[in-house]
Formats: sequence, C-alpha cells, structure tokens
Amino acid sequence: MIPFKEASRIGAVVGVSHLLLVALTAWYESAAESVQAGVVWIFWAVIDFPVSLWGYSLFGLQFLLVHAVIGSLWWLILIIVSSL
Repeated sequence: MIPFKEASRIGAVVGVSHLLLVALTAWYESAAESVQAGVVWIFWAVIDFPVSLWGYSLFGLQFLLVHAVIGSLWWLILIIVSSL
C-alpha cells in the first residue's frame, strides 16, 4: 500500500502527464492536414473510458473539456483512491 502523500504525488505526475499528452493531441489535430486527424480522440475515449462515457453524455463532443480537465482529474483521483 502506498502512503497517501506518495500517492498524491504520483497522481499529480500522472494527471499532469495526461494533461500534457491531451494538449499534444489537440495540437496535432489542429496542425494536421488530414480530415481524419480527429480520429485520434478515439484513443483518449478508450484511455479515459468511464470519464469519456459520462463526459460525452453531459458535455457532448467537447473533447478538450472531457479529456484535458475531467480525464486528468480522473487519473489523479483514481491513483489516490486506489492507494487507500
């Protein structure tokens, strides 16, 4: 079992990494010339499955809101709770 302080540090690292990777995905989608670049969001729908299912039903197809904000918080909370 990981101590709470260590789990919150690990959760913060994972959450920030998640946020940066989602930002990189958003940049890729906006810079790509292919019309199929939006398909990369399917990867995040799988990674953030419970959150994406809930987030898409509440916020529609707001990919950045669902994955950048809610998805990053999901991973932070998931790691902290799993250490308890």
